[in-house]
Amino acid sequence: MDLINEEIESLNIKDYKIIQSSDLYRFTSDAILLSRFAKANDNEVVADICAGSGIVGLNFFALNEEKVKSVTLFEMQKSLSDMSKKSVKLNALEDKFTVENCKIQDIDESFFGKFSLVLCNPPYKKQNSGYVSLREDIAVCKHEITVNIEDIAKSASKLLKRGGRICLCNKCERLLDVLSAFKKFGLCTTRLAFLSGEKDKPPYLFFIEAVNKIKRPFKVEKPIINDVVRL
Repeated sequence: MDLINEEIESLNIKDYKIIQSSDLYRFTSDAILLSRFAKANDNEVVADICAGSGIVGLNFFALNEEKVKSVTLFEMQKSLSDMSKKSVKLNALEDKFTVENCKIQDIDESFFGKFSLVLCNPPYKKQNSGYVSLREDIAVCKHEITVNIEDIAKSASKLLKRGGRICLCNKCERLLDVLSAFKKFGLCTTRLAFLSGEKDKPPYLFFIEAVNKIKRPFKVEKPIINDVVRL
């Protein structure tokens, strides 16, 4: 797909920027909030799976650049993957970022056990649920057409070192699905936070962290406020 409607958008962190296109799926504030929810340790080796335009990985790096050793963006749609490469180049981050155009089910074994942190803003909706866009590239980003929660948990358990973490977000209605998938693949849930709902309305989104192959205490954190401002 030839993109003719690309534009540069500020991340509002130092001079970091990202390239977006109205021809493709554009990220939402959920991605920014996820990158904030994830906590960085020293020498973090990060995988952003279902990366899209690379927003979660890029924003996480921008927030924690002194602690992040490297980031690998895994995205199956070539158009989005290619656009994320342009953002990496725009920010002169070729020495920190790698972009892999592949399905998470097909990630090469050379990446297994390499990462200390996996980030994922996945498709929220089950396949064949709700309105499905006529555009396949949009539908794939919103519905579990090519990847589901179990695929994500399975992939994370392979990519992570023992004691590595996964952080993801999803709709509240999918919480039990995520917890079940995490348990099935040896991911111990440690942190959970809900996005604060509008007045008199319940939250619609949650953020969750789990640790690979190690049991840790679990805590529910205070609600997250959506204060994302995009220029």
